[in-house]
Amino acid sequence: MALAGLALAGLAGTAVADVTPIHKTKEELQVMTEALSAHESTTFPLIFPGAERVTPGAWGGLAAGLFDGMQFVGNQIRFTYQGDRYTSVYLEIFAPGFRTDSPAQVCERTKCVSVEDDLLGGVVVVAEDEESRTQLVTSFRPNGEVVTAQAWRLGLGTELTAVATDRAYTFTG
Repeated sequence: MALAGLALAGLAGTAVADVTPIHKTKEELQVMTEALSAHESTTFPLIFPGAERVTPGAWGGLAAGLFDGMQFVGNQIRFTYQGDRYTSVYLEIFAPGFRTDSPAQVCERTKCVSVEDDLLGGVVVVAEDEESRTQLVTSFRPNGEVVTAQAWRLGLGTELTAVATDRAYTFTG
């Protein structure tokens, strides 16, 4: 747990230095999200062994669709996994500096089951809510990007961590 304490202390109340906000055009977002969907289709069957019918949903923000100036995108990936016909993961990618909460703040809002260094200079927070049966993994990256992967099913922490820490899911690329 010492590592978790160091991870929380390291990002608890400090902002990431030298964050350059990124605002993409609708056209840039369309190119980016097409590549992200292709990556989901390829990697989800590897991350979730035996996953079938992997279907990435449309990317967008709080309202459906992509718009000029957006600083985050999200989509839902549906697939069949371990006999569950409607398994889904909701993935969000936030541009550097857009999401300003810290790992400690995430743990204040929800039950954190682990906080670890991701070995790439970032911190990974795994949280769960037993009542709603949701699990959420948040990857805080050194450049200020934040990536979350959420499932409405407990016990997928390892798989969601693999998704959230996959550096192909980026707003800066």
